[in-house]
Amino acid sequence: MSIKIGREAEDAEIWYEETFDAVRIDWKRETDGEEFREALQTGLRILKEQNATNWLGDRRKMGPVSTADKQWVTEEWLPEAVSTPLTQIAAVQPERYLEELGVEYTVQKIGDDITLKQFDNPEDPKQWFWVRD
Repeated sequence: MSIKIGREAEDAEIWYEETFDAVRIDWKRETDGEEFREALQTGLRILKEQNATNWLGDRRKMGPVSTADKQWVTEEWLPEAVSTPLTQIAAVQPERYLEELGVEYTVQKIGDDITLKQFDNPEDPKQWFWVRD
């Protein structure tokens, strides 16, 4: 069951997916700066409100993230996300990105409690959420 809370805009749709206890963000196009940060902040708000343990981001249409936005995620957004019940982040990437990334980088730890895993299909993370919970 999906609960449509959050926002739907030109850049991204964000909601809570109860079945998988996941905040889901589907990027619709390339975005950066304020738009990018606002979308992630909306997802973080939902994460906190729902006490969700999973995050599913479909980045296949998103495009590259700027250096400034990467720094903002690392220094501001991620520390706040780590303070929530979040334990799993699934990032759905374009297949070409995963090929460039290499197998050794498809699963990473963030801090002590969060695992980030890369996928090329938005259905695969749902199975991973079930197995790990």
